[in-house]
Amino acid sequence: MSKKSNPLLGLEPRTFPKNVQWAIDQDYVSQLDPEQKEFLGRFNNEAYGNYGLKEPEALHNTPELRRCCYDRNNCQNRDLYAIHGNALIREAEAAEEQNG
Repeated sequence: MSKKSNPLLGLEPRTFPKNVQWAIDQDYVSQLDPEQKEFLGRFNNEAYGNYGLKEPEALHNTPELRRCCYDRNNCQNRDLYAIHGNALIREAEAAEEQNG
């Protein structure tokens, strides 16, 4: 089942890349009614996963809003953690300790 056909997958952090899972970890989801859960899932899919942005019923339905989603996603993908994970950060800290 794809994220397009099931917007509730947008509520599961593990269905997103690790560098954006922090944004999907919403602790109030259990308090929402089904309609609100569907909206939040669609929002997460579009805003953090770039899924469904070209659909006619997309929440981000203007070129400016879609561009904002694309830009945010590109920034997150350029993040050091997203690219190299903790290994690069540990190497930098070790080098700093040796030079320090």
